[in-house]
Amino acid sequence: MSAERVQLGWLDANLFIHPFFRDPAAEHCRDILKALQEGKAEGHLDQVTLHELTYALYRHVFRQNRQAVADYLSTIVALETVHVDDKAVTLKALQYWAKGRCDKYGDARLWALAEATGLPVCTVNRKDFSGVRHTFPLRADGA
Repeated sequence: MSAERVQLGWLDANLFIHPFFRDPAAEHCRDILKALQEGKAEGHLDQVTLHELTYALYRHVFRQNRQAVADYLSTIVALETVHVDDKAVTLKALQYWAKGRCDKYGDARLWALAEATGLPVCTVNRKDFSGVRHTFPLRADGA
């Protein structure tokens, strides 16, 4: 079926934001999302775009409801027609961010990556990574 799909390429954040507003691009963006949901089109979603979406949707669409943002983005990421690097880690990161484990999606993604790979997160940010196994901060004196 993939050969029958329209390849949209890289999906920009605005495609996922405009459907919530009444503007000239809203209907077209809704049509694109519908095509992705129905399997008529496919596209790629970059982690930088997801980070941008957590910020913009949280502040301007879902009015500071992290869980609503994570639910919306998780639905998109889970689509077979949306290609995202390491979907399982991405979905886990969205939930960590939604539950407030980390202030930023990027930190939540590092947390999820650390769990998935068994590698530590090297940071001096104890606040956002206090619960991550094998996290070790470097000291300012280099020790």
